[in-house]
Amino acid sequence: MNNSTPKKWLIATITSMTYFTSFTAIAALKPAAVAIGELNLYPTVDISSSYNDNFRYRENNEESSWITSVNPNFVLEGEQRNAKYQLSYGLDQGIFHSSSADDYLDHDLSGAANFIGNSRNRVDLEAGYRKGHETRGRESGGSSSDTPKPLEFDLQTLGAVYTFGRKEAKGRIKLRANYADKNYTNFKVITDSRDYSRTGVGSTFYYRLRCKMSVFF
Repeated sequence: MNNSTPKKWLIATITSMTYFTSFTAIAALKPAAVAIGELNLYPTVDISSSYNDNFRYRENNEESSWITSVNPNFVLEGEQRNAKYQLSYGLDQGIFHSSSADDYLDHDLSGAANFIGNSRNRVDLEAGYRKGHETRGRESGGSSSDTPKPLEFDLQTLGAVYTFGRKEAKGRIKLRANYADKNYTNFKVITDSRDYSRTGVGSTFYYRLRCKMSVFF
């Protein structure tokens, strides 16, 4: 990145802040809930614009572009006596004004549920699906790929946490398990070796020393 980068980023930031001042003021407020039966729906939209003078992250032959990002998001929440539920969907559209080949459209769908059996037992569950991309020049799982468009992937995740013990108890333990499966959907000659499935388990023990101080292992 050249020496003019800080100046360019400053100009871009000021321009974006000026253009989206009214929107940002509205977005900073908590969105109003739309009642759907016993559920609440929280819709939001975030729009931003930035300038990057090396969006391919190259040491040579740098390319610059203004980038506009549009992010609508919907969160659906519900609550019962001993349980809470949440379902969310978000869309992220990126528009590169100097390189349409780098445009992207990502989708995120996730759900979470929290069950409280009593003061000593709690179960937290979550699941997610992401249809995303990796910015050219910043790919993961290997060296950067000189592809004509960004790498795209599907990512599925699952997670569970069981907590035993009250917050004020002397000792408390958490048991957790998680799973992730990532599969690239284009340029398979390059990406086949980067697909993966991972499973993890673990536990944490909390020991309270004082009213507001604990150690964990």
